[in-house]
Amino acid sequence: MLEQSKNQAKDEAASQGKEDKSSPVTAVRAIVPADWMSLGLFVLLILVGAMTLTDYGMSWDEEFRYRGGDRKLEFYERIVFGEESYREVLEATGTDRYPGLFDMTGAVLHRVLPFDRLYVGHGLSFFFALVGVAGVWVAGRMLGGAWVGFLAALFLVLMPRYYGHAFFNPKDIPFAGMFIWALVAIWWAMPRFPRIPWGGVVFLGVTIGLTMATRIGGMLLLSYLALAMIFWYACALWEDRGLTKERFREALILAGQGVLVVVLSFLVLLPWWPYGQKELLSGAVETVGTTVSFAWSAPVLFDGHLYSSQDLPWYYLPFHVVIVTPPFLLLAFIPFCLFTVVVFRQENWPKGESFFQYTSKGALLGWALAFPIVFVWVKAPTIYDGIRHFLFLLPVIALLSAWVWGQAFVRMVAQWRPFRWVGPVLLGVLFIIPTTVEMVRLHPYQYTYFNQVVGGLPGAEGNFETEYWGTSQRKAVEWLDGFLRENELGEEEPVVVGTPTSPWQVETFLTERMIFTENPAEAEFLITIPRVIRILHVLERGRRDAMFLGPRLHRVERRGAVFAEVIDRRNYRVVPD
Repeated sequence: MLEQSKNQAKDEAASQGKEDKSSPVTAVRAIVPADWMSLGLFVLLILVGAMTLTDYGMSWDEEFRYRGGDRKLEFYERIVFGEESYREVLEATGTDRYPGLFDMTGAVLHRVLPFDRLYVGHGLSFFFALVGVAGVWVAGRMLGGAWVGFLAALFLVLMPRYYGHAFFNPKDIPFAGMFIWALVAIWWAMPRFPRIPWGGVVFLGVTIGLTMATRIGGMLLLSYLALAMIFWYACALWEDRGLTKERFREALILAGQGVLVVVLSFLVLLPWWPYGQKELLSGAVETVGTTVSFAWSAPVLFDGHLYSSQDLPWYYLPFHVVIVTPPFLLLAFIPFCLFTVVVFRQENWPKGESFFQYTSKGALLGWALAFPIVFVWVKAPTIYDGIRHFLFLLPVIALLSAWVWGQAFVRMVAQWRPFRWVGPVLLGVLFIIPTTVEMVRLHPYQYTYFNQVVGGLPGAEGNFETEYWGTSQRKAVEWLDGFLRENELGEEEPVVVGTPTSPWQVETFLTERMIFTENPAEAEFLITIPRVIRILHVLERGRRDAMFLGPRLHRVERRGAVFAEVIDRRNYRVVPD
C-alpha cells in the first residue's frame, strides 16, 4: 500500500510537471533513505552478533543435532567411499527421522573450519537468523515499500525471543528463517497467477523444499500455496460470473504448476533427509505425526500452575504470544483487524486492481499468523517451552506490525507534517529504546523476555518457564572455576561436578580443575536449573530431594529471576564404591 501511494504521488507530480512537495508521501521519502538504514541495521546486527557469539551457553538440543549431522554425513561417506551398496547403507543407516539442513551443514562446516564445534553451531544458527531478517525485509518491501521493509527488519531484531534464540537454537530459528522466504516466494507468485514464470516455480520449490529440510512441518507451506491458488480461482470465477473455457484451461495450468512445485520441493528435501529416502510419503506422515504427538509429558509451568505438556489450556500458545511480544508490536493488531474488515468494502479498492490483487497479501499474512494458533487450539498437540516451536510466527508478527505502523505513519504525516520527525522520536523513546535496554540487561538470555502484561521477567518468575534451555549453566561453570581458583581447590585432584540436566550443557565448559560424573548424587558440586528441580520433584514424587541438599554457593540471575544454581554437596555426596 505504501509503495502504491508513492507511485500514485509520482504519477500525479509528473502530470503536473513537477513533484508535489506538499504530499505526505514526499515528506516520508525526504527522510534518510530507508534502504540505507536497512543496510546499516544489517551491518550493526552482524557486528554485534559476531562480538557476542561466544557469550551464549549450550542448549538442550544442540548435541542431538550435532550427532544427527555426523550420522547423515557418515551416511553419504559410506555410499561414496564404502563398499556397501546404496540400498545396504540405506537399510543400515542410523540417521534420525529429522531433516538435516542445519545438521549436515554444521557437520561439514565443523570439518573444514578451525573453530570449536559449539561456536560453529552458534554461528550457523545466527546465520539462519540473519536469513530470517533478510526475508522479512524483502517481504516488507513487497508489502509496503522500503520503509515497511526497514521497520519489519528492525522489529524482528527487537523481538527478544527471536534474537535470544538466534545463537543456540538449531531447529526453530533455521525453520523461522526459511519459512519467511517461502512466504516471500508465494507472495511473489500470487500476482502472476495463473501463469507463474518458470523462475517463480523454481523459487517456490527451492524455498519450500529448504524449509521442509529444516523441519518437515514446512509441508504446511504447500497447503498455503494451494489455498492461494484456490482463492485466486474463486475470485476469477466470481468476476466472470461463471466457468468459461479459458478459466478451465487456466485452472489446469495452475494445478500443473502446483504439482511441479510439490515435486521440486521434495527433490530439494531428499538430499538433506536420508530417513525419507526409504519411504518418502509414509516417512513424512510418520515424522509429522511423531512431532505433533511427541512423547514428552513432563510438567509445564504456566500461569503459576503445573500442567502436563499433553494437557495444557487451549489458550497456552496465544497467551504466550501476547506476553512475550514487545508492547509496540502488540499495538498493531487492533488496526490490522480493523483493516481486514474495511478492505472488503468494494469502494475502497484501488482502481484497476481486482479483489484478489487487493486482498491476497494481507489475507496470506493473516492466515500465516492465525492458522498455526487455531491448529494448536483444535488439535491440541504436545507443546511446551512457550512459543519456542512457533518462532516462525515472529517474522510474520514483525511484518504485520511494520505494515500497520508504516500505514499509520503516512496518514499521521498527512494530517500534521511535523509528525515526520516527531513520529520516529516517539516510537524510539516510548518503545524501541526501552526494549533495547531490556535486551541488554538480559544478555545473554534475551529469550527469557516477558512484557509488562505479566510484570516483565520479575513477574514471570515462578509463574512461567523462564530459562528453560539451561544455557545459563555455562556461566555457573565459569563462576565455579573462579571459586575453585580463589580457594585453591582442584589443583592436586579435580573436584567432581555433576548435573541432573543434559550432561553436555555442563561438561562442555569444565576446566582442568573439574571432572564430570554421570551420577549427580556423586557430585561434590552440582549445577542445575530450577526447571529440572521442579520436574524431578513432580516425576519422582520428592525422592530426588536429597540430590539437591547443600548450600547454594551461587545463582545465575537476571532481574531477580534465578536461572542456574551451584550447590555445594561436599558434605552430602554419595561416595561411589
